[in-house]
Amino acid sequence: MGAVAAAIIGAPLTMVFLVLEATGDFQVTIAVVIAVTVASTIVRILFGYSFATWRFHLRGLSIRGAHDVGWLANLTVAVLMRSDPKLVDAATPVESLRDLYPLGSTKVLFVAEEGRFIGSIDLPQLHEVKPDPQAGLTARDIAAAPDVFLLRGQNVRSALAVFNAVQRETLPVVTSSADRRVAGYLTEAYALRRYNQELELRRHAEMGMRDLFPISEPAERKSGS
Repeated sequence: MGAVAAAIIGAPLTMVFLVLEATGDFQVTIAVVIAVTVASTIVRILFGYSFATWRFHLRGLSIRGAHDVGWLANLTVAVLMRSDPKLVDAATPVESLRDLYPLGSTKVLFVAEEGRFIGSIDLPQLHEVKPDPQAGLTARDIAAAPDVFLLRGQNVRSALAVFNAVQRETLPVVTSSADRRVAGYLTEAYALRRYNQELELRRHAEMGMRDLFPISEPAERKSGS
């Protein structure tokens, strides 16, 4: 029972101590230690972590252990995102976009058609396009990565995996994959900083020194980022 529980839950030492407490027999405990070690090793080779953690991975929640479940589920894209995205209509001429958004005014423009996200425009890319009034280029023509976005319910670790996969610094946050209405945006730098801060807080709490290295709330988060 100890070996099976350790394989499923992923707490081998806990299972050994429970068996020892229930039986009070050190000889049995030694056998349980061996069985738990074998079971945990086999499960880790087959699934990477415990069976329960592997099931979480199949559902899209990339946790590493039971201690990740609570805080990781609460630190979502909806909590981290900024709610003031620069939205432009797909039919807006490129020349008009140049006038409205000079270099330095923002980093990324999110293009929408009938309210639905259809791509992003990096501001340097916008100003690199050679002006040609006769070409009649619009925001739709130069928008890129129409299928690259984040969802409000994604946790921070899942969001960071998307950033790493697409190699973009800023991503839009849409209401759903079907609706694709832009609710905000998130930068990789801010998501990574908040993730590291939460990890530090967990480490301090586990050591019993929560205030050893106090972490203040970022100014941009206080302002709604």
